[in-house]
Amino acid sequence: MTKKSKTAKTSPVDERNRALLDRLKEVADSVGLEVREEKLHRDAGYSVQSGLCTVDGKEVMLLDRKVPVAERLELLAIALKDSDLAGQYLDPELRELIDGPAGLAGPPRLTIGHRGNRSAG
Repeated sequence: MTKKSKTAKTSPVDERNRALLDRLKEVADSVGLEVREEKLHRDAGYSVQSGLCTVDGKEVMLLDRKVPVAERLELLAIALKDSDLAGQYLDPELRELIDGPAGLAGPPRLTIGHRGNRSAG
């Protein structure tokens, strides 16, 4: 009996988006924004989604691994839109992603204290 591989084939578009996401994560790191790609749990009564949060005073961007790479890419680009990128070289492709269409709302925010207290913000 052979074991099936869990590795799914990715399209060229997904591969390109993954490469862009990795580059944006480097930009985020350079401005002090920690990016975590995690499986966000959805228990009864909870609606968890990707977004910015503050954990013990540190900005963290949580990206749900279950959503398409293109959506994670867009969320991170929007989150970086308000970051101080002065003095940062961004190639035109990354700059266009971050500057994007005007008027896009940023991702939701959540503040988590060191004791796990949560408040929307």
